[in-house]
Amino acid sequence: MIRISSSFFYEVGTVLHPLSTVTAEQSIDTIRWTTLYPAQQRLEGLLSQQIVPLKVCSQSGWNLHKILTDVLAKKPASIIDPIEAYYISDALRKFEAVLNAELAQMDTYYVSQKGCYATNHLIEQAEIIFPASIQSLMTAEAIIDARQGGRCLAFELPTAAAFHFLRATESVLHKYYDVISHGKPRPRNRNMGKYIEALEKVPNINDKVLSVLRQIKNLHRNPIMHPEATLDMDEALTLLGIVQSAITTMVGFVKKVQLAAPPAALPSPPPPVPVVATLPPVT
Repeated sequence: MIRISSSFFYEVGTVLHPLSTVTAEQSIDTIRWTTLYPAQQRLEGLLSQQIVPLKVCSQSGWNLHKILTDVLAKKPASIIDPIEAYYISDALRKFEAVLNAELAQMDTYYVSQKGCYATNHLIEQAEIIFPASIQSLMTAEAIIDARQGGRCLAFELPTAAAFHFLRATESVLHKYYDVISHGKPRPRNRNMGKYIEALEKVPNINDKVLSVLRQIKNLHRNPIMHPEATLDMDEALTLLGIVQSAITTMVGFVKKVQLAAPPAALPSPPPPVPVVATLPPVT
């Protein structure tokens, strides 16, 4: 998927259309830099680019390009003869007609904004919904799932978006458990329910974190695992807000623990090697 600027095609039209005003007996030097050369260069860029490949109108486009190239190759003092003026006008008319027909059939979609989230952010870097200090401590898997979830949300695939957001939450939950349990073995069955049960046995566990995790598990994760369950966009947006809260809280706690940990002691330097003076032999 590549983001394109739709104004590009408008700019192509504004540069090519003045070719329709080219007439016989005009001096090439007077329209070389204002009409002929800009049209030739913009046409070449349009036909050569591979971002939005043009197939149907390609041949007529290169035909027009060749005519312009031949005219530009003439001496500056030359004039455009009637045949050249006709060729330019006819080639332009054919190219514009075919280009218009091809663009009309092109698969172009507009992605509307979802909630308060900017579309380009959801598609390209959805992890920025979390503060930078939180992102730096999230697992790589959580970052990837946040990005995938953002794209699914932008393209109105709410159930798929929820799936990735829940995966991101579980990935951070694993790291949170490692810290809060002081490195105890993870549950054998690595689903969210088993992790919550294990966390409930940890002394001084944060009840707010458990409450949010239980809400996610009971109201969202468990139902969405069933094939017949689907979410709408409002439900996916609501889940994203809850996931943001849960991940931010868990990662924030991990950050506090890491900051409170005493710095690792530097290794002691090796003891000095004793120097033994060697006296010269008595002669």
